[in-house]
Order: sequence, then structure tokens, then C-alpha cells
Amino acid sequence: MSNYMGLQPTLMTDAPAAAEVAHESGGLPQFDPTWWPSQLFWLAICFAVLYFVFSRSTLPRLGGILETRALRIENDMKAAEALSAQADQVKTEYEQALKKASAAATETVKATDDAAKAKLTSALADFRTRFDSEIAATESRLAKSSQAAMQDMNRIAAEIAAQAAEKIAGIPADQSQAESVVASLNAKAKAA
Repeated sequence: MSNYMGLQPTLMTDAPAAAEVAHESGGLPQFDPTWWPSQLFWLAICFAVLYFVFSRSTLPRLGGILETRALRIENDMKAAEALSAQADQVKTEYEQALKKASAAATETVKATDDAAKAKLTSALADFRTRFDSEIAATESRLAKSSQAAMQDMNRIAAEIAAQAAEKIAGIPADQSQAESVVASLNAKAKAA
């Protein structure tokens, strides 16, 4: 304990001296040139340790991340170029298919139009043929009816003439003679 006691007064006497030295230096020890060699030493050790840590672990990881990112960007660019080329090819194929479909539709419309025109022409020709044959048949029937009517009129006229001659002149008239007289009169009328 005596040692401890012996040291104690020394420490007590050194404390005010240290306070005086610190007070005399004017402030912070970083700016005191007497501390610079130790500060530079610790600066060099800290720099070396940090350099070693960063160069061995952090910088390679950052470099790997940058390389991975650059590769991903490059791959994405290549994929985008491939997709763009594929899109251009699909667009070209689509335009060609559209042109083919348009041409096919035009041909189909033209073929349908031609078929409709041919059908119409055929139907019109059939109608004209039927119409002409019906007109000819109707004219034939009209001619026969007209001829039959004329014969009936001639016969009626001959009967009336025979009856009139019998009543007016009192001569019995022959029906066949009366018909021949009426027929000769009709022939003279047609000739005139």
C-alpha cells in the first residue's frame, strides 16, 4: 500500500502538468505536430486494412455485380434485337398474307360476279326462248281461234243470208250455196 500511496502523489503532481501541457498546446491534438507521426502511422494501417478488405471482398462483389448487370443488359439488348427482327418478319408475313387474302377475295368476288352474270345471261336466254315459244304458241292459238271465229261468222252469216232470202224472196236457199257466196265475198274483201 505504500507503493500505491507513493504513486499517488506522483500522479497527482503529474495531472496538473499534463493539463498545463494540453492547455499550452492550444487545443485539439490532431493539429499538434507532435502527434502527426502517430496519426500518419495509424492512417497508413487503417488505409491498408480498408484497402485489403475492399480489394478482397467488396470490390470483387461490386465488379461481379457490374459484370452481371452488363451481361444482363447485353443479353436483353440481343433478345430485344431478336424480338424486333422476329416482329419484322411476322409483320412481313402478315402483310403478305393480307395481300394474298385480298387477292383471293378479289378473285372470289370476280368469279362470283362472272358466275352470276353467266347465270343471268343463261336465265335471260331461257326466258327469251320460253317467251318466244309461248308467243308463237299464243299467236298460233289466236290465228286458229280467229280462223275458227271467222268460219263461225261465215257460217252464221250464211245461215242469216239463207233465212233472209227465204223470208224476203220466199226462195228456199241452200245452206252450202249461201256459205260459198259469203266465202267469195270475204275473199274479195281480203283482196281489196
